[in-house]
Amino acid sequence: MAMFSMIETSLDEVQRLAARHRFTPQGFVPSVSETPWRRSSDIEAVGWCRGWLRQQPKMKTVCDRLGSYVYKHMIQRLVGVYVPNGAFIAAAYLEGFEVQRSKWSGINAVFNPSARSYRRTL
Repeated sequence: MAMFSMIETSLDEVQRLAARHRFTPQGFVPSVSETPWRRSSDIEAVGWCRGWLRQQPKMKTVCDRLGSYVYKHMIQRLVGVYVPNGAFIAAAYLEGFEVQRSKWSGINAVFNPSARSYRRTL
């Protein structure tokens, strides 16, 4: 069972953030003409990701070894619900982490939480 709580997140704040930074529930995209953030389960997943991120220390530099795709699978295992890739990206932005598009995979993102946070969680 998860050792963190889901953080209440509104559809409106995720839609605005996604339009500004050009990502969908699947991850980063070349352009977002309309927001695909409609499913309440996607917004709930953002809340679960925020709950985990809120407990993690922020590093000064971005770690490009662990990206949104890896983290989203970790959250899925912890809470037992589907987590879209973009949900973790949205949560990182909302929790004040530095977010960069991955140079290895265009739809994924990399962040600055401690890599030890991931290892401690598993």
